[in-house]
Amino acid sequence: MKITLSCFFALCLASCSPIYYAPNAHNVPLFKKKNDLKIAGHYSMGEDMKAIEIQTAYSFDSLFAFQINGMHTIDNEKANGSYLDFGIGHYKKLPYNWVFEFYVGFGTGVVNWLYGDSYSNYFGLDNPKSRVKFNKLFLQPSIGYAGTNFNFAFSYKFGFLSYSSLSTNIPSDQWANYDLPLINGSSYLMSEPALTLRFGEELIKFHAQLGYSTSLQNNDFKYNQDNWNLNFGLQFSLNKKTLGL
Repeated sequence: MKITLSCFFALCLASCSPIYYAPNAHNVPLFKKKNDLKIAGHYSMGEDMKAIEIQTAYSFDSLFAFQINGMHTIDNEKANGSYLDFGIGHYKKLPYNWVFEFYVGFGTGVVNWLYGDSYSNYFGLDNPKSRVKFNKLFLQPSIGYAGTNFNFAFSYKFGFLSYSSLSTNIPSDQWANYDLPLINGSSYLMSEPALTLRFGEELIKFHAQLGYSTSLQNNDFKYNQDNWNLNFGLQFSLNKKTLGL
């Protein structure tokens, strides 16, 4: 009976693996001209994580733009994290209000885990915790329709995710119980498509986006990341016309 209960508890822990990566929302501003500023705030939901995100983008040239994006996880007693990235890229207005964009970017973040009583009781450790930093290089092409009252876009983010600076009070002979070998100096190629919808007025639009993330090379890591990101919020579009200047 004890063996059966131990196996059952081990399976429960395995099915609730710690999440060490959650994808952020794609920033798809859909610029059509120079000197446009886009500012957006989103509430994001994954399978395990919830987050607040802020996005900004500015078309400083008739062909080029940059973006800055921030994410901070909330409402999770065991884990919290933050992430910031910067991207620069090219946009091109196409016929019939279609827009092509391509961004290259770099991001950095940190994930903190307090594993809780369930891990403490089962593995016999007092207050196990970990902290790990990560960086992400990414490429993000997108194609979308940018009408005055309606936006639609498909984007694809190809990322190189790398972990560093793992610190923990867990003995190294127990790291496997917490899936720490998967983030101890490890790197992953990530595939992240997303679909974006916006509707409203020229100045302000309601935003909704559904994204998916998966590792291209390590099936084990899929249990330690949020695969989905559903985010919604508001996007503000600022220029001389919308500001009445």
